[in-house]
Amino acid sequence: MVEVLLGGVGTQAEPPPSTTIADILDFFDASVADGTLVGNGPGKSANGRKNALRNMIEAAGDLIDDYYVEEACQQLLDAYLAQMILDLMASLGCE
Repeated sequence: MVEVLLGGVGTQAEPPPSTTIADILDFFDASVADGTLVGNGPGKSANGRKNALRNMIEAAGDLIDDYYVEEACQQLLDAYLAQMILDLMASLGCE
C-alpha cells in the first residue's frame, strides 16, 4: 500500500439566486395570459417583439445552464434594455 498526501484549496459555492429564469418565464407567461404584458407595434410585429423578449430571457437560461454566466448577464441586460426601449416607444406613440 502506498500513501499519497493530497492538498488543495476549495471554493465555497455561490448561493442559488432567489429568482430564477424559470420564475421570470412563469411571470412573463402569466402576464401575457392575463393581458398585463402585451407587445407593441403594428400588425404582427407586436407579438413578434413580445416573443423575441421571451426568447432572450430563455436564451439567458440556456447560457446559465451551460455555465456561461457573463454571457447570460449580457443577454439579460439586452432583454432588460429591449423592454425599456419598447416602453419608451409605447409612451411616445411610436409604431
